[in-house]
Amino acid sequence: MLEELLVRDTESTYSIYIDDSYDDLNRILREHYSSDIKICVITDTNVGRIYLNDMTERLQNDFPNVHSFVFPAGEAAKRMDTVLSIYRFLLDRHFNRKDIIIALGGGVVGDMAGFAAATYMRGIDYIQLPTSLLAQVDSSIGGKTGIDLDGYKNIVGAFKKPAFVYANVHVLRTLEQRQYYNGMGEVLKHGFILDADYLNYIERRAKDIEMLHEQAVARMVVGSCRIKQSIVARDFRESSVRALLNFGHTIGHAVEKYAYRDLCHGECVAIGMMAAAHIALQRKMIDDWYFHRMHSLLSRFQLPARIPADIIQYLNAGMILDAVLSDKKADTAGIKWILPDGIGKAVILNDVTSGEVEEAVLYALGQ
Repeated sequence: MLEELLVRDTESTYSIYIDDSYDDLNRILREHYSSDIKICVITDTNVGRIYLNDMTERLQNDFPNVHSFVFPAGEAAKRMDTVLSIYRFLLDRHFNRKDIIIALGGGVVGDMAGFAAATYMRGIDYIQLPTSLLAQVDSSIGGKTGIDLDGYKNIVGAFKKPAFVYANVHVLRTLEQRQYYNGMGEVLKHGFILDADYLNYIERRAKDIEMLHEQAVARMVVGSCRIKQSIVARDFRESSVRALLNFGHTIGHAVEKYAYRDLCHGECVAIGMMAAAHIALQRKMIDDWYFHRMHSLLSRFQLPARIPADIIQYLNAGMILDAVLSDKKADTAGIKWILPDGIGKAVILNDVTSGEVEEAVLYALGQ
């Protein structure tokens, strides 16, 4: 089943491998590295409990010097204290620039391990082994790494490309259903703003995707990887078209700042997508059919279109608006808004008014 995609940009090229096992992982590692390197597998307590022992044994068949660093699962661990602990762990074991980090886990693990790799000794290689759907279709691709600070997601970070990405779709079977559907927020985002044919495929194969039919899921992962790598190849450092991938993230991240204990990232993105679509609908950039199709597909994969009532109890429009104004994607022209402009199309705008934003936030709050 092994399939290889190339991510090319003006600086370098690396591969994304999509497979239904880890059977080819060591072979690919041997093509990149000698057997005397040190490997640090970074993972969290949830993933480590299931996969770390098997992964360590597999790697040690060809690379005897394998270490592991495990941190508590969850967004709360995505902070500088954890990164400092990784640095000390690597220093104590005499890791140098020829050695590598392997990120085994979801988006938090990938961001943390990638940021540590980008900054330890001014940069060492790392490999992405994404184990969540969200990481396989989005966060493991493109070289963005980062940690949170004072509730702001990824506000401290660096661009650091992996040596390669190896996505094993079989491991998705170990995810809780909610975590699996968490990744569908990014999948649907890709279709709605960048590829109408891909969106149609997701709609046609929705039942197979729900049932984790590996052929359908693998094709979905490949499709999202193709879409994202094509954008990243044109704009690695997000100076232009890569901003399209932030559809749903402006209000989504603002909600996530306060609700990260109760909502997953993909759920917050889904809310942000609907809020952005609300602005586009009022501007007549999309029609009611588009808006309701988005709502229907999000609901099909149990993603919220609006902030759930139990969370509204501790959220209000002012809090969300303040977080939007602090968005790290803002520049001198203001906040970049990604708005849909028809199925498979979107535009980057800086002229969204405060009134439009407030209306979108009120829509997200159900008001």
